[in-house]
Amino acid sequence: MNTGQLLDTEPLMGLRFVTLTQQELVNALSHAVAKRLNGVERLNRVESAPSDEQPLFIVTANAEIVMRARRDAGYRRILHEADVIVPDGIGVVLAARLLGRRIPERIAGIDLMQALIARAEAEEWRVFFLGARPEVLPRAIAGVQKRHPKLIIDGHHGYFGPEQEAAILQRIAAFRPALLFVGLGVPKQEQWIVRHRAHLPAVLAMGVGGSFDVLGGAVRRAPLPWRRLGLEWLWRLKEEPWRARRMAALPRFALLAVAVRLGLAREEPGRRSL
Repeated sequence: MNTGQLLDTEPLMGLRFVTLTQQELVNALSHAVAKRLNGVERLNRVESAPSDEQPLFIVTANAEIVMRARRDAGYRRILHEADVIVPDGIGVVLAARLLGRRIPERIAGIDLMQALIARAEAEEWRVFFLGARPEVLPRAIAGVQKRHPKLIIDGHHGYFGPEQEAAILQRIAAFRPALLFVGLGVPKQEQWIVRHRAHLPAVLAMGVGGSFDVLGGAVRRAPLPWRRLGLEWLWRLKEEPWRARRMAALPRFALLAVAVRLGLAREEPGRRSL
């Protein structure tokens, strides 16, 4: 199943972003998961995903990820394998408006994940977390279970080596999750999903960055007023100054969008890309 072929998208900076609101996207993804798991008539039973179908691959892309994809052809190829690319970043939304693209709103990865978790509890779908530090992940799972007491959830921390991957994959296979959330950071999480996609039993696999740290209380998320103003990136920089080097991609992305609008740069990655 390629949900990307079923959902309307808009091209932006070499990627194709979904043009739905968050609620519309949650509904579309939930419908796809339910159809894969149970068929229309068995929505409330827990089943494993068919082994002959790969999980839907969801990428939440902000300006930093777009700029990484422009300079890293290997990572760009990985993103092109995604079924859905979500506009996770106010910069992406503003660039879309500047270039006349239909991207209605920012969809933060953590918000999309939490909405899908709520749907998973209601539908009795299993959820697996992969990522975060060993001491943080149990707190993240406990926090989610407190809000969703009927949720069936398991997980494994993200501090593992190649020699442990086989055991982790076996654990995921034994648990048979519908939703697999991978928080290994960019680009490792997307690389991990694509590398193991053919053997993952989940119906949906999504990279979620540092979301487990937020859920586990290790990192504070920006207050709602900051998020509503599109300044969550500034809050993160204030809380984590070490991100300054990575966030240098934000002004470069803004300059690129303006240059594309003025016809001074190519939108598709290439030799003249900024």
